[in-house]
Amino acid sequence: MTPYAIWARAAAALLGMTYLVLGVWAFVAPGSFYDSIAPFPPDNAHFLRDAGAFQIGIGLVALACAASPWGNRPVMAAVATATGLHVAAHVIDIDLGGSPVRDIASLSVMTVVAAAAALGMPGRPPVDRVAGDRP
Repeated sequence: MTPYAIWARAAAALLGMTYLVLGVWAFVAPGSFYDSIAPFPPDNAHFLRDAGAFQIGIGLVALACAASPWGNRPVMAAVATATGLHVAAHVIDIDLGGSPVRDIASLSVMTVVAAAAALGMPGRPPVDRVAGDRP
């Protein structure tokens, strides 16, 4: 395994844990999540739980990519896409609340890390060579 592939797995694991922790927080304690890092009025516990549910899913697939023997470039690219769209949502809604500088900066870093992790992973599982295949 190349050093870049090792880094890609570590980055996927870190992103996965980040999404998982934030997702569980939003799902289990939406009021606390709103007060601490997501003050976009009006406070809506249902939508925060919805967001938490999706963040949990994104975190789990990123962790699966980190743990898989062949990575999974397309799945990690989907994590990067979701994170990039989250950045776009914060840019579009920059005047609606939150902490725009912190939110856009941190989510942008997460997007770049997720994209770099996707590029560092093998694109498909290894295929055993069959008799008669050329080298």
